[in-house]
Amino acid sequence: MNVICTASTLKSPLEAFYSNSTVLISGGNGFLGKVLVEKLLRCFDVTRIFLLMRAKNDEDVEIRVGKFLKESVSEEFKNLELFFKMFW
Repeated sequence: MNVICTASTLKSPLEAFYSNSTVLISGGNGFLGKVLVEKLLRCFDVTRIFLLMRAKNDEDVEIRVGKFLKESVSEEFKNLELFFKMFW
């Protein structure tokens, strides 16, 4: 089941909370982190998302960021140009 977020004239309390906000996510490299980032970018008007990443298992941060960007949860999201809002 694909859930698509649509624009509405009325904002929910959650949409109002994230509207024009900056979000910090730690531990965003895992499956749940990827789902969270995709949901924030797709459904909410966030200004920026900061991902807190660390080196792990002899992989530096740059390699982990590359993997994060390549290994998107949904195929359709790989085509979206929303990653310009993300910083690491």
